[in-house]
Amino acid sequence: MTVPSRARPADTSGPRLARHQRRLRLLLLDGTPGAAALLVLATHRAIPGFDAMLIPDTGAYPARLYRYLDRLARIAAEAGTQVLWVDAGVTPALSETHTSLLPLYTRTAEGTHGRMVSGCAYRQSHAVDAAIADLLGYPSAATVAAGVLADCVLGLGAEQPQHARPATARYRRNRYPLVELGWSSADCRAYLHHHELAHPPDMACTPCPNRTNASWAELRATDPQAWQQAVALDAALRHGPQSMAPCGMPQETTCYLHPERVPLDQADLDAERTPRPTPCVPWACRGTRAGTEGVVPREC
Repeated sequence: MTVPSRARPADTSGPRLARHQRRLRLLLLDGTPGAAALLVLATHRAIPGFDAMLIPDTGAYPARLYRYLDRLARIAAEAGTQVLWVDAGVTPALSETHTSLLPLYTRTAEGTHGRMVSGCAYRQSHAVDAAIADLLGYPSAATVAAGVLADCVLGLGAEQPQHARPATARYRRNRYPLVELGWSSADCRAYLHHHELAHPPDMACTPCPNRTNASWAELRATDPQAWQQAVALDAALRHGPQSMAPCGMPQETTCYLHPERVPLDQADLDAERTPRPTPCVPWACRGTRAGTEGVVPREC
């Protein structure tokens, strides 16, 4: 089973922004309700506007999420904000011959539980940083001149100030205006509802192991085809070709998409999971090096 890639949307990115102009103000659509709320606030001039909005695109999101992202892209474009879909290049890895990027849950023959590192989040993070460097007028992150900076606005809610960390890329400064305003994620959802924007779907690939039980249940209820794709990939992890086994793992290690380490279609999705997993896209957009347990993936 291969997760189908999505045709890239029409290019609305426009020309590269001029080098050495004033500091750019960029909105990173990081999968939080806060990011969507910040976009709407800016279109109503309640907060300063953005030079560009970056949308990390793995090519493997469910159709419902793409419809939501397309709507946000139209809102931004109509407000005169440059829209850039950042190709994270994850889709080719989500196949029966290459799953090493996924943060899979593992169990050895002796019953030891483990977790693969989120290689897809690393790839998304690097793609976002490269796109920001390009907007600044440089061909790569390594060539950005000292002192050239971009303000990167993220939608982290006020209830999670502990995650408001600085980026590791020297040319970007992470900004968390909702933390400063005291707006929680619940406040942002209420604001979006007021402006007739439905509750945003989780910004996660179809087979993302970081989905919560509620997210898996929502996928099963709203997109049966995507749910079956995830179930098929999960089964192929254990019953597919030998090449499905992630590189570097002990022999006879079994891998799963669900933390209970049972087949996805047998998992109890009504149970509450504690602690909640950290989604890939917000982590990647923050550009941090958050501690992630597991084996560092390598290309197979």
